[in-house]
Amino acid sequence: MPLSKSSLMALVVAVCGAFAASTAFAQAYPTKPIQVVVPFPPGGSDANFRIVSAKLSEELGKPIVVVNRPGASGVIGSEYVARAEPDGYVLLLTTSSTMITRKLLSKATPFDPLKDFTAIGQVYESVLTLAVHPSVPAKTVEEFIAYAKRNPGKLTFGSIGVGSAYHLDGEILKRTAGIDMIHVPYKGTGPVMTALLGGEVHAAFPSLSNIGQMHDAGKVRILAFLDPSSFPGMSHIPSINRAVPSFTKATNWIALFGPARMPKAVVARLNSAVRASLESPQVRKALESRGVLIRPGSPEQLADRMRKDLIETGKLIKELGIPMED
Repeated sequence: MPLSKSSLMALVVAVCGAFAASTAFAQAYPTKPIQVVVPFPPGGSDANFRIVSAKLSEELGKPIVVVNRPGASGVIGSEYVARAEPDGYVLLLTTSSTMITRKLLSKATPFDPLKDFTAIGQVYESVLTLAVHPSVPAKTVEEFIAYAKRNPGKLTFGSIGVGSAYHLDGEILKRTAGIDMIHVPYKGTGPVMTALLGGEVHAAFPSLSNIGQMHDAGKVRILAFLDPSSFPGMSHIPSINRAVPSFTKATNWIALFGPARMPKAVVARLNSAVRASLESPQVRKALESRGVLIRPGSPEQLADRMRKDLIETGKLIKELGIPMED
């Protein structure tokens, strides 16, 4: 039944009113502190973002409160944000491990990364390494592989959980180098670093920002970077591809999200403020000194990357034979 002229006019007025209200809300945003939830224990992703958050607070004119809500490999904090009001005051800083591999590996994941969140933008990527405890008699990747082949099934490598980049990179090295190591999962970056420092595990694939100072102090040994090229200022540490040309690391990014159905104008405001914060010379210098690659992007680019990663990482998990959890 076609709308009458009066009904059509009422509909137009309602739509215009809603748009005006949304625009006014976005222009006023933010009017109070913004909470950024990091779904992992302190000492990991939150440490780098706290550097960004100080400048982001200046850009937005309101405090940015970084809150750790760890548990279930990032699920608890992520679900908390997914159920929050989509007004831009509760956000999520998380990794590809939580948004991509967790969804692919667990039937019990209580959220859909594409449907239950609003992509705000990628922030940065970590420079990942292959690091070993000093008790391992290897100073190069070649020596490490040879040692592992002489001791099949005796070496252990730690990760921040099943399906994390740390875990997948270890499995990729096992396959491409033809070695056998035992995976030992931990609940976060802090615990796996403690395990590597104490010799509880022989190796790990941590970020340079988490392992660099320990390497400089001689407490652990970085054998290689997992990227094809070396990190600026550390050319003495080679790429793992020199020893294993076919090695390709798992997807590894850190990005900002909000609950689904956030106003587009608020998303644009946040994305613009994050980009401006990352362009700050002080922020850039601080992050790069910690071994962080600044990789800002648009909401659309992040959403596209997630769709691509869900397909490609799904294939990788199947090839590696990693079983799905119930």
